[in-house]
Amino acid sequence: MREIKTYEPDQRRDLEDNLYCPYCGNTHQWMIDIRLKHNLLRTQEGYAVELDQDMTSRILDTIARNLSRMLDRSIEREHPIFHCANCGNAELDRYGLMIEACWNLGCPGCFHCGQYISEDELRDACLECIHSNSGMVDQDFCFSSCPHYDYGLEEVRQHHGITLEELISEAGYGDG
Repeated sequence: MREIKTYEPDQRRDLEDNLYCPYCGNTHQWMIDIRLKHNLLRTQEGYAVELDQDMTSRILDTIARNLSRMLDRSIEREHPIFHCANCGNAELDRYGLMIEACWNLGCPGCFHCGQYISEDELRDACLECIHSNSGMVDQDFCFSSCPHYDYGLEEVRQHHGITLEELISEAGYGDG
């Protein structure tokens, strides 16, 4: 089985209209589902399969002329034409839109943008929250009720290698 590569933000192309796979971070290679007519021929060596050149050239010309419209439709439709060549994912987006969404939402750092807040900012935010909730903070609380970001700061903590338990203990509410 082929191993799926994960493209971190520094390995991605930072092009505004480039396709983006939100699962593996790929902005490089894509597969397209097109149906090409094949001819089955019987030769002296056995059977051979070849593409119908007329039909193939017409389809490829149509794709070349309408590529940007096809990309837009593929992103919006339920049965997309384009798939990630790395992981096979079909839920694609435009990388520029993902980055813009992070900036507009005040993202503290995530897999999509890769622009994480500093460790000191993270500690200050989490310790303030832990103190204001008398240490009664768990993963579910962080995800659903974080006062600093809609989805909590778990991804930022993972990036800096800090666990919630360490922060609770640092705030003076841990065991021991």
